[in-house]
Amino acid sequence: ILNYTGILLDPEYPDSIHTIIEVLIRDKIAHTFYNKYTMLLDKDTNRFFEELLNCGFACKRWERDRCLWTVLEPSFDAVLKSRRTGEQRRWLLNKERRLFKDGDITVNCYTGKDITHEIISRIADIQKDSWLKEEGKAVLGQPFYQKLLFETGRAGMAYIWLMTKGDKDAAFICSFVVDDRLYLKWLSYRN
Repeated sequence: ILNYTGILLDPEYPDSIHTIIEVLIRDKIAHTFYNKYTMLLDKDTNRFFEELLNCGFACKRWERDRCLWTVLEPSFDAVLKSRRTGEQRRWLLNKERRLFKDGDITVNCYTGKDITHEIISRIADIQKDSWLKEEGKAVLGQPFYQKLLFETGRAGMAYIWLMTKGDKDAAFICSFVVDDRLYLKWLSYRN
């Protein structure tokens, strides 16, 4: 799996890089590999690129500005005060009050074995009914992404926050955990 920091290699299966390359060659999936999002400091990613080059692939890496981590502000209120005008803060807080006033809102967090096929199906439905469908980015309905999310959940590397309004799913956020850092992957809400 390629992620923001590089290839996510299970330490139990260090030879899986060779298997990936064998599949690429056997099925003639590609002859060129280009990725501008992987991190140059990652040894497994570097090994992956070296192996691709040794097998005759053309590879291109893109130097990018790195942000290895971010400092989170102490609270949501602090973010609002430092990044929004008084008018914008009042508008957002008014929207929040109306949201919670209009119905029974709950937010549940799922990780590990709690990320079931049913949960994945529910968030895929939200994504399908959102603006992402029109942009061609509603991918969670595809079997590959469902399996990816299911397996990363089982490995304890995925978190899903699902918001329901009444008895209807309204929004979700899905994040991956890599090296004790949380990376936002998908978020969506119903139109």
